[in-house]
Amino acid sequence: MTKSNATKSIIIIDDDVDVLNSIKFIFRKNINYKISYFSNSEEAFNDILNNDYDIIITDIEMPIISGVDMIIELQKIKKLNKIIFISSNIDKYKNIISKLNILYLCKPITKNKLLEIINV
Repeated sequence: MTKSNATKSIIIIDDDVDVLNSIKFIFRKNINYKISYFSNSEEAFNDILNNDYDIIITDIEMPIISGVDMIIELQKIKKLNKIIFISSNIDKYKNIISKLNILYLCKPITKNKLLEIINV
C-alpha cells in the first residue's frame, strides 16, 4: 500500500471542546484517518512522545503548554512530521509560524480548508 492510500494518523489538540467536536464532526465518516483528540496539551505532549503521528494539529493558545512551546520542545526530542497550527488570532503568531515553517489554519475551521491543508 502506498502512503497516499494509507491511513494517516492525526492528533488534534485544542482546549476548546467545541472546536474539537466540530473537527470530530468533519472526520466522522472518513476511514482514511486514525485520529486522537486531546483538550489537555500536557496529555497530548506525553502522547506524542510515545506515538508517531503523520500530522499534528494544535491550537496555539492553550493553558499549561502553548501549542508553540509544545512543538518546540517536541522537536528537540523527536522528529515530527507535518504540523498545523490553528488559532482565531493567527496574525499575532505569523512571525513564529514563519520561523518554524509550519502550516496554519484560522478558526473557525471549515471542512474544505481542513482537508485541503491535511493533503498538502
